[in-house]
Amino acid sequence: MTEGPRTEDLQVPAAPRGVGAWENEGGSVAPAPEAPLPPGIVAMSVTHYAVGRYRYTQLSDALAEHARQQPRAGAGRPTETLSVYACP
Repeated sequence: MTEGPRTEDLQVPAAPRGVGAWENEGGSVAPAPEAPLPPGIVAMSVTHYAVGRYRYTQLSDALAEHARQQPRAGAGRPTETLSVYACP
């Protein structure tokens, strides 16, 4: 009866060095910290809604414009799309 390799005979490959060792870890690089703002100044992100060539910060306004741009029975107006994007 033959025995398999002994545990002490197995060689574990060395960990890769350099960029390859961490390149595929699935994480991301943290953004560089921003300079602190003076007291009384607050940074915030704003969502903008684009309906055709118009831009809105209120979703209700964007939806109302989108509804206005929809073709009515027999009107034949082109349909615009509603898109959402955030500005830092």
